[in-house]
Amino acid sequence: MKIPPILQPAQPGERPEIIYPCAWTYTVIGEDQQHLHQAIVAACSPQEVLVSPSRRSSKGRYVSVNAELVVPDEAVRLAIYERLKMSAAVKLVL
Repeated sequence: MKIPPILQPAQPGERPEIIYPCAWTYTVIGEDQQHLHQAIVAACSPQEVLVSPSRRSSKGRYVSVNAELVVPDEAVRLAIYERLKMSAAVKLVL
């Protein structure tokens, strides 16, 4: 079974079209992995999310984790992004 790409090509200067529902990964950076995990689960609720460690900064101050889930549409994808950005535990969302 061939899985369709989530991004359809766009003309230069145009946004690509994302085909929903699709798998989406947020990379979330903060100082404490446990607090990040809690913030991600809360922001993604009621969607199920898989949180996995990604990297640690060279001095060990910051940690990044990946949050993987299936988003049903753009509104949900953007709402989760905004909730993550507003969390005190989160320094940056990619």
